[in-house]
Amino acid sequence: MRKSFTTFILCFFFFNLQVSAWSSQGHKLIVKIAKSQLNKNVIEWVDYYLKGMSWELAATWMDMVKNDSRHVGMKSWHYVYIEKDKTYVKTKEPNAINQLEFTITLLKNRNLLEMEKVSELIRVLFHLVGDVHQPLNCGYPTDKGGNDVAVKFLDKPSSLNKVWEQDLLEEKKVDMWACSRVLLGLSSKERHQIQRIEIVNWVQESRQLLPHVYNFKNGKIEQDYVNANNPIVCKQLVKAGLRLATILNKIFDSQI
Repeated sequence: MRKSFTTFILCFFFFNLQVSAWSSQGHKLIVKIAKSQLNKNVIEWVDYYLKGMSWELAATWMDMVKNDSRHVGMKSWHYVYIEKDKTYVKTKEPNAINQLEFTITLLKNRNLLEMEKVSELIRVLFHLVGDVHQPLNCGYPTDKGGNDVAVKFLDKPSSLNKVWEQDLLEEKKVDMWACSRVLLGLSSKERHQIQRIEIVNWVQESRQLLPHVYNFKNGKIEQDYVNANNPIVCKQLVKAGLRLATILNKIFDSQI
């Protein structure tokens, strides 16, 4: 029974790899980075609530259930679109910012919740921290965060969003080794600044990268673009990992 369920989940996952913030590869790297920064007891608490689900699978769960009618309300949680040259205005409409803030608040009060709810909240936390670090998920409503921008990525049809969620990672083979080099290169001052839990500021940082994202001509993404933006991709993944670790340490580095 367990084997059949696992097979179903994996098949469901691969058939639903639609446009998202990062590909599964990106989200998995983020939780690996986070895990490398966590206290042992925090890892044990998270494992306890995930009930045997791997961190990698937990990090991609929100993409897996995108087309599940039971979770249709989560679709707008993956992004926060803001008009060009505008700043974020707090709203009651669900988006990545207010859902991430709400998730953290609920997890801080997890002793009031059922275990399955806490497990789901951890999965949401894993994913949304990653989402707000993909610049186009903090992009413009006019092109739906680059989803409506058709491009040729090294002569292959793609979209601008897909370039940033998947193509750049695959082309430059971004892995834990590449991210580790970025992590080790951070000064203590820079690490301290990165680890502040200021979600709106994280979104603003991502939006500051949008001029680099749109810096191409005639709908063509060439190798120079890939080379120039690879360091940005790696840095964003590392930031997300460090910030996720900070949140998890603050929430779980104590007994219930």
